[in-house]
Amino acid sequence: MVLNADLARKLFGGADAVGQIVNLNNTDFRVIGVLRGWHPQPAFYKQKGDRIYGSADDFSIPLDTALAVKFGVNGHTSCWGNGADGGDSLTSGHCTWVQFWVQLDTSAKVAAYRQFLDNYWHEQQTHGRFPRKDAPPHLYGLMAWLAQEKVIPANLSMQMWLAVGFLAVCMLSVVALLLAKFLRRSGEISVRRALGARQRDIFVQFGIESALIGVVGGVLGLLIAQFGLWSIRQRPDGYAHLAQMDVSMLVSTVVLAIVASVLAGLLPAWRACLIQPALQLKTL
Repeated sequence: MVLNADLARKLFGGADAVGQIVNLNNTDFRVIGVLRGWHPQPAFYKQKGDRIYGSADDFSIPLDTALAVKFGVNGHTSCWGNGADGGDSLTSGHCTWVQFWVQLDTSAKVAAYRQFLDNYWHEQQTHGRFPRKDAPPHLYGLMAWLAQEKVIPANLSMQMWLAVGFLAVCMLSVVALLLAKFLRRSGEISVRRALGARQRDIFVQFGIESALIGVVGGVLGLLIAQFGLWSIRQRPDGYAHLAQMDVSMLVSTVVLAIVASVLAGLLPAWRACLIQPALQLKTL
């Protein structure tokens, strides 16, 4: 068997686990390797509903070995034709219960493998298997398979689009507020222009002010986001524990806040630069 690094550490401490014997279900297994750093979320290789989210698998053993020691199947088994009459469904040619994954690095390999599956399907039909003509073989990419199995909850995508819409509404509100704020300072702008400030100087000043607003908003947003992620982790859903904020997400949040505020401040800053100093100075 191949052990997960955490289980190997629990069983053997700091000693090398390779070559050690582990007893499982009254059967001795020899450890031939320790798997480190591989914990995909969701676990795409599992069947839907079979702990696709959560901790990593503790161990892996060859398929033939699992069948030989009569390990049970914790997943979906589908049989048809002769397989539905009984017998050993795990070895029947009329039952499906295991997934097969293959790594194809180029589009040419994908096309060749798809052709291989199609040829195999037609060949098996000549032997009386796969009688359904409307069910040809399909070759799914990883993301397409996750979408097919609806592994990612639909409400997560809806929440993402709601967040994007909320960001757009906030940016429009910021544009209106900054426009009102900058135009109210028309007297200050006119005095600075009269003292020699260029339009570019005014534009840069207001751009920096918008960026500072973005920094403050980003920090406040991080605090609110952390509270929101904490509340999600309290849910009973299997994916809830994945609601964590890593370093890249943290930096991206602050950068997004700054960029959004600067973009929102471009129009107000440009309008403020167009103020005619002479007309404003007469009213001071």
